[in-house]
Amino acid sequence: MAVSGVSLSAAVFPIVRANCAVIGCHDAITKSHGQDLSTASSIYAAWIDKSGFNHCLPLQTPIRVTPGEPSSARSYVMLKIRNMGDLCPPSSSRMPLPPRAALTPAQVATIEAWIQQGAKNN
Repeated sequence: MAVSGVSLSAAVFPIVRANCAVIGCHDAITKSHGQDLSTASSIYAAWIDKSGFNHCLPLQTPIRVTPGEPSSARSYVMLKIRNMGDLCPPSSSRMPLPPRAALTPAQVATIEAWIQQGAKNN
């Protein structure tokens, strides 16, 4: 069942903050790969139409989030949270990185729905 009316600030931000904006990762200080994911506005700034980084294929610069395209290679964030992003060992591919738990299916569906609905800064 599709999730409707997903808000960045109310639905996506709490997931990203708890799982990605942690000390040593994408917090406001570390900003791994230039991504501060500690606020809704910084998530939007880091993801929407921005080039990402593929560890195993460093000459590729995939787009982190292309609004309206969650299941294509044009939204690299979805590939990473689904553990399909790199041609690397799974332990270095999935976000959040192990030993942190993978996102739940409901969390993945929420982020996917937000992207499908245009990845609005709402």
